[in-house]
Amino acid sequence: MSASLASDQYVQGSFLDGRSSLPKAASIRRLGAVLLLEVDGIQRRLELQQIRHGMQVGSGRYYLHLPDGAVFECADQPGLGDVLQGLPGYHGAGLLRRLESNLRLILFSVVLLVGLLLGGVFWGVPWASRMIAHALPVEVETYLGRETLSALDRFWLKPSQLDPQREQAIRAYFAEHLELLSASYPGHGIELLFRSGESGIGANALALPAGVVIFTDELVALAGHDDELLAILAHEVGHVVHRHNLRGIIQTSLVAWLMISVTGDLSAASEIAAALPLALSQLGYSRDMEREADDFALQYLLQQGISPVHFSNIMRRLDPPDTDQEAGRGLKMLLSTHPSTGERIRRFEQAEEQARP
Repeated sequence: MSASLASDQYVQGSFLDGRSSLPKAASIRRLGAVLLLEVDGIQRRLELQQIRHGMQVGSGRYYLHLPDGAVFECADQPGLGDVLQGLPGYHGAGLLRRLESNLRLILFSVVLLVGLLLGGVFWGVPWASRMIAHALPVEVETYLGRETLSALDRFWLKPSQLDPQREQAIRAYFAEHLELLSASYPGHGIELLFRSGESGIGANALALPAGVVIFTDELVALAGHDDELLAILAHEVGHVVHRHNLRGIIQTSLVAWLMISVTGDLSAASEIAAALPLALSQLGYSRDMEREADDFALQYLLQQGISPVHFSNIMRRLDPPDTDQEAGRGLKMLLSTHPSTGERIRRFEQAEEQARP
């Protein structure tokens, strides 16, 4: 409570001496320009330059930080304000108190914070990840590629069962193209590996850091022409050249760090670092990254005089487009991480038509 007694003012609260967690009943009395702290019937004169004013947040208590680590706390903010009013160093309720009680400012701050978070996630983080990925040395990619391949071989992939003659024929056909594509990625050679995807991956191709491209046996069996496999290879090399694996894992890490900075949960930092190789092996590409890889593949096919329709043909078998979903894909496409199969097929078919004499 607070009161005014002729020549003095006082307020009641609790005193903590900084050595024990047990609070004691106390009061602070104002005598002119002097403050007296009374605890257990003993008065103590407080020098004003030794007092540090705390800030009350929400409905919490107001604190006065006293010498030797002691604290006087009081729930009666108005009463304590009357006692301290006019003393050097006291500025009323304080800026923080005034700001937190302003409803319009609170709403504006919430909208601004949400806007900054969304802007950071959708624009800032991708831009930063691109800059960081292209600045990292190739040794980082080599290490991540090795760890990712090891994780894939342990958990998802099995040794290839491809007929040796078929594998040899593919490698012979790809030899010149692998050399040309490796020139697009200085510091690494593009390496083609074959694995069985019968454990769940099925017909698929994977691009790992450091230039490793994996074809599953099921993908080879699905292809009707070696140029279809070449189109897939060029697409995967596009991921490698643009460092999409690194960019993806950096994006994931930056978003996680952004959430940590907002929530204050630093315990997740070590878990993020430990999960990098596994996260890489599970990484999906964004729509922009897929389009970049498609751009690379389309340009390469045209440069080599190979029909872009080969990419369209194998895409139809890999992921047949659903015409009904294509017609009403609005929200689904907004939330999707990949361009629609139909969109990708049409793009390569249009390029084929434009390339005809």
